[in-house]
Amino acid sequence: MNMIDWYKIVISVPPILQYWSDKELMKAKNEPLKIKKYPCHSQSVEMAVKLVSEVSCKVYGYNQRHGYILSTLKSRDKLRKFKTKCKYPV
Repeated sequence: MNMIDWYKIVISVPPILQYWSDKELMKAKNEPLKIKKYPCHSQSVEMAVKLVSEVSCKVYGYNQRHGYILSTLKSRDKLRKFKTKCKYPV
């Protein structure tokens, strides 16, 4: 079994926290941060969460995960798309 060498991995900051300093985040204990509103319950977000969860089980590291996700999405774009169910070939 291959173990992850945590000393070789670059750990990145979660994207939602990248705009605040450590000092501002510590102040957030007492007063709330002003965070942009992001869609979190749309179908596309649910699909993205599922994809990222699946990819995280297969590869590790930001670059590998990002590349795998991009290649998966590119592959899905090549599939034919139908607007209604009656257009699907049976």
